[in-house]
Parts: sequence; C-alpha cells; structure tokens
Amino acid sequence: MRDYPSLQGDFFVYSDIFSEGRPAYWSGYYTTRPYWKVLDRQLEASLRSAEILYSWSYAWAVQEGQARVVQLLEKDYEKLVRARRALALFQHHDAITGTSKAYVMHDYAVKLHESLHDTLALAGQAAEALLLTPAAMAALDHRAAPLHHLHPDFERSTYERLPHKLPLTIPRNSPRLVVMFNSLVQRRFEVVRVLVSSLDVRVTDEHGHQVPIQINPVWNDTGNGMVILNTQFELLFVADLPALSVVTYCIHQMAHPSLENRASVYSNNYAPAPDPSYSPPFETHDVLPGDIQLESDHLKLLFDGTTGMLRSITDKPSGRVTQAAVRYAAYPSAQFKSGAYLFKPDPNAREPEEDVLAGAKPRLFIHSGPVASELSVMFGSVLMHTTRILHVAHRPLASAVYMENLFNLGGRYNSTETPGFPPHFRETEMFMRVMTDIDNGAEPTFYTDQSGLHMQKRVRVQRIGIQGNYFPITSAAMIEDGAGPGRRLTLLTDHAAGAASWQQGWLEVMVERRTFYDDARGMGEGVTDQKRTMGRYWLLLEETRSPEPVARLSLAAHHLSNSLNYPVTQLINEGLDADQLKAAAHLITRPLPCPLHLMTFRTLAEPQYPSLLPSRTALMVIQNQAPSCSTSASVATCTGLGDSPFPGTELTIQVSGLQRVSLTATSSRGPLNSLPDLSVPHHNLRAVTLTFPQPPPPPPPPA
Repeated sequence: MRDYPSLQGDFFVYSDIFSEGRPAYWSGYYTTRPYWKVLDRQLEASLRSAEILYSWSYAWAVQEGQARVVQLLEKDYEKLVRARRALALFQHHDAITGTSKAYVMHDYAVKLHESLHDTLALAGQAAEALLLTPAAMAALDHRAAPLHHLHPDFERSTYERLPHKLPLTIPRNSPRLVVMFNSLVQRRFEVVRVLVSSLDVRVTDEHGHQVPIQINPVWNDTGNGMVILNTQFELLFVADLPALSVVTYCIHQMAHPSLENRASVYSNNYAPAPDPSYSPPFETHDVLPGDIQLESDHLKLLFDGTTGMLRSITDKPSGRVTQAAVRYAAYPSAQFKSGAYLFKPDPNAREPEEDVLAGAKPRLFIHSGPVASELSVMFGSVLMHTTRILHVAHRPLASAVYMENLFNLGGRYNSTETPGFPPHFRETEMFMRVMTDIDNGAEPTFYTDQSGLHMQKRVRVQRIGIQGNYFPITSAAMIEDGAGPGRRLTLLTDHAAGAASWQQGWLEVMVERRTFYDDARGMGEGVTDQKRTMGRYWLLLEETRSPEPVARLSLAAHHLSNSLNYPVTQLINEGLDADQLKAAAHLITRPLPCPLHLMTFRTLAEPQYPSLLPSRTALMVIQNQAPSCSTSASVATCTGLGDSPFPGTELTIQVSGLQRVSLTATSSRGPLNSLPDLSVPHHNLRAVTLTFPQPPPPPPPPA
C-alpha cells in the first residue's frame, strides 16, 4: 500500500484578504473583553459545583425521606436550568469572543451575573442540607423554614464590579464556621483567604486540630500613601479537603494576642499614622535598595528592586537557576485594522512595543509569613501585579509560582467612565511576557491547549508578523528545551486569551485590548467598555527527562489548572450554631486515580417537565486528562494512576442502576455493575447515568 502524507494541526490562525488583498489575522478575539471571559469561567465553575451539590443533596434527601428538603430543591431546579441556558448562550461565536456590540455584551453579562448569584445560593442550600444534624433537620421540617444559612463570603452587587470580600466578626465564645466544598475527585490542599475583624484568631479543621495560619494587613489608599486598616485583616490558612466533600473549618477568637502568625510587612509607599496615639497592628519596614528575594523550602525568587517584577526562579533542591523576567508592554494598534476580531500592530509606530507602565512610580508591598510570601506592585490605577509562593510541604503548590493581575485600561458604557489609561494609550494591546533562558528553538516552538483537552504544537513563522503568531489558549501554554533532559515552563490561566512565543525563550499572553475603531468585520464599533479585571495564573517550572512525540501537560500542571478553574466553593455560616452542622460530608468513598477528572454530575430533567422538575437520574461525565510522564514534578495527593476508578469506589448515596451512555445521554451503551467497571481511555470522555431509588412510601396513618 502507498503511504499517503498526512496533515496534523488546526485552522489557526485564520486570516482573510477582504480589505487590502493581504492577510488580516483574526487573532484579536482570543483576548477581546477579558472581563467577560473571566465571568464566563466563573459561572462555569459555580454551575458545576452547584450541579454536583444539587445532585448529591437531592438524591440523599429523596432516599432519607426528607420531604421538606426535596420540596425546596425541586422548587429551585429551574434556577439550574436557567443557569445552564445562560452559560450555553454565552458560548455563541459573538459572545465568548467579545465581538458583539457593547449593549449586547451588557445583556449577556447581566444573564451571567444573575445565574452566578443563583448557582452560589443553590450551592449554599444544598451544602446546608448535607451538613445539618438530624436534630437541626427535624427543626427545619417543623418550622417549614428555608435553607438560607450558608452564604458566599463575598458580595457582588452588579456584574461590572469585582467580588468584594465580606469581613467576618468572630465572637469571643462562639467560633465562626467556614464551609468548603471540594468539587474535584482527588484530595486537594488549598490556601484559603478570609477577611476577619480580629488579629488574634486560630483555626481548627473538621477533626478539631489546629492548622497553620497567617494574618496579613489590609491596606487603604489615603492619596498621600497607604495605611494599614486596624478593623480588617486577611486570614490565610491551609485547608486539607478530601475528594468530593463538604468540610467545615472553625475560626476562633483568641483570648491573648499572638504575634507569631502576623506577616512581616515591607513597603516603599506607606503613610505615617495620622494620629500619634494610633498604634498600627503591623510594623511596616522600608524596602531596602537592591534586588528583592522571596524564598520558601522549594523556591527562591529574585525580583527587580525598582519595578517589583520577577527576574529569576531558583529550584532549591537542584540549585538550578532559570531566568524568568516578567515584563508588561503593549503593541500600538493599527487604526481601523485592529479591532474586536483582528489584531494588527501599527507598522508606522515609532516603537514596535510601548512601555505602558512608564511614568508610574511602582509602589511595592511585601507580606511574608508562615503560610505565604508575596510581593505586590502597583502602577497607578492601571495595574497591580502580585507574585506569591507558598510555604507548604505539598507539591505542586510548593513548587509553583502564583501570579495575579488586577488591571484597568479604562472604559465607558452607558455614560459611565472607568478611569484608567490617558487618551494617548487608547490604541493598546497590552501583554505580559516571561523572558527565559529556555532554548525552545531558533524558530521558537511552543504549545497551546485546545479547549483544555490536549496540547497543540506551534512554530513561529516570522514573515507573517506577531499578529499571525498569536494562538488561542483556553487554560495553558508552555515552552521547553528542545533536546534531551531540560526544562519546561508552563503558564496556566483562569480564562481564555491569546499567547505567543515571538523570540527564543519568550512566552507571552495578551492581557487586555482597547481599540477605538471598528475593524470592518461586522461589529460596527470599537472596544471601549473595559472593566477592572482580575486575571489569575500559575507559573510552573519543571525538569523534563526526554521529549515526547506528543506534548502533554504534566500531572502537576493538570492539578494546578483544575485548582485554578474549579476553585473551592467557600461559604460562611449565618444564624446556625456550630453544633447544628456536621463536621463533614463525603460523596465518594475514595478518590479517583489522578488522571481522571469529573467534568459534571448533573441531575437530568423530568421528561414531562424539562424546565421545572428534576428526575431520579443524574449524568456523570469523566475525562481522562492523560498527563505527561516525562516531567519531574509530583503531586503529593496523588493516590495512583489508572483509567478506571479503584476497586471498591462507591458513592455514599444509593444507586439502583448504572448505564454507559453517549455524552448527550440520549443513547445507551450498556449497563455497568459498578463505577470501577468504567474505563476511560487517554484523552477521552465517558458518560454514565446513575438512577437513584424511588423514595420510601410514607408511613401508614395511625389507626
């Protein structure tokens, strides 16, 4: 037989020749309107958590004969349906891309925000039902009361505002409960952040054991410098969360002050106390001249002492130093040729890249304590960049660098102005670049994920310019040394964006775009409705043993990405005594193998009433993320690899039937005896329907 040539790849980057007879590259929409892309991902995570909690609590309530809980959950099922529809609607090719007119994007965001509110409330109700003690549940039935005691620990009045943490008041003799839901099928460690009103607190886990904590200051901008508030403090602690579990942690007020948990604080922009009699809760030190260093047991980070930007990463166990200089800049846009769809730098610009942070004095803030060390740098109202390492023993949290960007290029919608860039920065394509000494080739090669399913190889084609070398990433991009054992740098993100590797050792991601002119591809206006946006990233540096024929993310990268995209659902208790809630509830008897990921566990609708009532059947979809075996990074909570759940793995709720089905659950693929009988091949998805038994008959009336 003849060997026919084959083509491997995709259709990115798409280009057309409608305007000028030369290619115009559609690489702008990968990043356009990042605020909406973040909001979309937040609803996706919140809906997924609500679906799992709802399915779990509804099946449990039916089996236990908890008629009041069943009634409340059935009443709210339509909220789940509405949230599914809002999220699905936003996947339209002119919605998630950010390529609709401003008033249409506003309408999309209102729907997303309403559904985000509904799913968070529903998660709180379901978690409360699972945690209530029998006595508290009996009282609920007796009073016909709603489930309304567990709430998110933040508020968000409109979609245009970022979530705002609510401070917890800790009574002297009554601990406050923080309830956390881990929606992953593996055990995870997470650093939890809570705003509290007291400096002197301690935290205990569900077993009553005290856990390490750290108290950070909360800063307030006076206009003449930053001052530390004495009424609010940031509490950090490490939570150990079993797979698919709801767990309670208690925050206690301490009778005596404790200084050992308070962070050391350094800044170059703190104001003296306005009142000489005022005693600040933290002693603030000046930032000394020269480079800045943050260090943990696993990592040593070196920062530029003036800009506060990362310069290098040292892996302490091996002693290997990797240059990793972070830089923010912008491509000046070509007017009428760069817009919502298209990305094209201005070929007539004096400089190919603008230093968008020039002229703003960097304001540095360093917090270092027993849980985390972090450096934040503010550049006016345009950017606040935070780099953080964790003092934990658990990989990969201990071996990765967390980064956070709070940015605002200014925007206008409905005559409301958001301050930001001055007018001469209005044609701006702002990016974050990491410049390393990794040798990824003279024609740089890098890898981008495709919808989080697998990685695609990209090679720079210099003659088509940077606009033709930007590729979409859903959650990850990476570069690595080209031959033999070497290093890999992976950038994990919490929202979709565009990424490139324009020079050897570089990896950059587009942060925000602001273009005043239409690019003649159908939208009819520029993009000027920017919002104050928060982007979150993990930067993971790993040793590679040998190149793979097909590039894949490591197990550590998958673990961090799942943590970033499916955060812990964090709830606070209002109105219930601590003894009215159980310490924990678990949906599964043991974790699943590390490559397996639960994509969804959702209650299907009753066929006769598809928008109103839940059925006794739930759909479970499991993905095999197929991690790479060529990297050195490990995951402390990994219990083993495999394509099937471990023998003996069961749900803690009764199941009367298991069926292999298509991903849409419309056709059967045969029955299963138990979950361990399900095999999920590499890079594949498998779907199962679980049928729950009918509720027990009511007791007969007394004679």
